[in-house]
Amino acid sequence: MSRTYYPNGTNGKLRSAEDFICDTIELPWEENAVRRSCIPEGRYRLKKRFIKRFNSHLEIKDVPQRKYILFHPANVA
Repeated sequence: MSRTYYPNGTNGKLRSAEDFICDTIELPWEENAVRRSCIPEGRYRLKKRFIKRFNSHLEIKDVPQRKYILFHPANVA
């Protein structure tokens, strides 16, 4: 994943080892603060999930000091 950090948000490009997967929109970097910050850079395990609110989506597992970090479709940040 590559990221560009801005004061009001973080934009990125998510990739697997071989392919581009999607563009990302995240919160700005605020020292990994819950509900205020994007997650730290790193490699994370993904798990497929389904809930009514987001339908099928991915949960990012094993993020330090965080849980229920999700990749889901959105139109705005």
